[in-house]
Amino acid sequence: MANTIKPKRSYTASNTPTLASGELGINATDGKIWIGNAAGNANVLVSSLAFSDHTGTVSNTQLSTTAVTAGSYTNSNITVNAQGRITAASSGTASGTVTSIATTSPITGGTITSTGTIGINAASANTASFVVQRDASGNFSAGTITASLTGTASISTNLAGGGAGQVPYNTGSGATSFLAAGTAGQVLQSNATSAPTWTSRVNYTASSSAPSSPAVGDHWYDTDDAALLVYINDGSTSQWVEAGSPSVGAAAIQSNGRLTLESGVPVSSTDQTAKTTVYYTPYNGNLLSLYNGTNWNAYTFAELSITTSGLSANSNYDIFAYVSGSTVTLEYSSAWTNDTTRSSAISLLNGVYVKTSDTTRRYLGSIRSNASTQFTDSTTNRLVWNFNNKVSRSMQGYVYSLSHSYNGGVREYNGGTSITRLYFITGINAETFLATVYAPVMSGGTSCNVLIAIDSTTVQFGVAVVDDRPAGFTRRSITSLGQVNLGFHYLTGLQNTESAGAATYYDFQASGILLC
Repeated sequence: MANTIKPKRSYTASNTPTLASGELGINATDGKIWIGNAAGNANVLVSSLAFSDHTGTVSNTQLSTTAVTAGSYTNSNITVNAQGRITAASSGTASGTVTSIATTSPITGGTITSTGTIGINAASANTASFVVQRDASGNFSAGTITASLTGTASISTNLAGGGAGQVPYNTGSGATSFLAAGTAGQVLQSNATSAPTWTSRVNYTASSSAPSSPAVGDHWYDTDDAALLVYINDGSTSQWVEAGSPSVGAAAIQSNGRLTLESGVPVSSTDQTAKTTVYYTPYNGNLLSLYNGTNWNAYTFAELSITTSGLSANSNYDIFAYVSGSTVTLEYSSAWTNDTTRSSAISLLNGVYVKTSDTTRRYLGSIRSNASTQFTDSTTNRLVWNFNNKVSRSMQGYVYSLSHSYNGGVREYNGGTSITRLYFITGINAETFLATVYAPVMSGGTSCNVLIAIDSTTVQFGVAVVDDRPAGFTRRSITSLGQVNLGFHYLTGLQNTESAGAATYYDFQASGILLC
């Protein structure tokens, strides 16, 4: 029967069994085997799986061969594994030899040819040739640091204080403040040593047509008309207006037409009565200059016309010309407020009258409707008035077999019985008017006169130039040259017997000349 040897065993890590001389002990957990020594007072380690339990020298023949080729390597490239063995080796290429290191400020250490120490001059104060460093509190005390920066900064540095869109500026030496953010499109304006301010930008454009989407204050130089214009808002509309007086060339003086009641006849030689159409007929040409809101342009035109449709009776109207598309067109103003006050104001633009509220409407003249809303232009009713191309138009009226006696003050001839009045209209103030009144009178030695009146039956207009006082048959007359203001007027004759005694007045004749 075979003998069975059972060594002492332990399954506790790091436990060493107590052995008698020659006894075997095993720690199955650590993988170690012991044998008791001859004296029986110590264990001798016979085998261990732990590398650290092995000591001594291992010869080359005891090591297995690796893939590394035996030999010498220069500028070596070596690979070592975790056990410290070289697993790969090869020679490299030399990249040069450093024989010395020279330094310049702020690097210190001089020229090093073998060994030495390199340093950096740094200070938190502003010191020449030193690198600026933070002090013990993490701050810089260097004051102003001047440098020229080139390249692109990858990270911007934020300034303390301020807000979105605000701009920092110096309020004094070493003092900085922030300008509040402006509005979109504004630009920064320098105010010398005072705080800067935001101001609206001004765009300048030079072209033959107006810029699109302009802003108030923009400037446009019109290359076609050599005019500088500014884009403004007058509180109700935005528009381009010319800086200074609008440009005016030869075209601006063109006005080759007259208002008339006879088609194709600019100056009628016969009375025109009960008309319902007014014409603007070419006269000494066919050009009319009109303003387009920016410039004056001359247009050719054939005879234009407009009817009485929509007008009121016994009312004054102004007539304007304007361009509709590319066609010259006529339009009326609103009816005048009264006989001498127009409802639509007119004003001068480069010496040309235009409607104040719309300068594209050029004023041509004025006209008056009668009780039947018709127009008249006759020797007793000059009720068509032209502003341009005026001609002398005669006026005259007669009353025959009007014998009557009168002894009194000034009154309308024959006291309103069978009188003759001459009616007319003017479109502007201070229009020149020439009038003459004539009547034969039988005087008994008293002072008797005939006089001229405008819009009055008692107030004389002008002065008497003939005043015959001898008894008997005489001829009394007066001729006056004066000016009348705008509106609808009438001329009439007055009679005056100044002292005791009656005078017999006979037939009456009135005449005048009006530029219209």
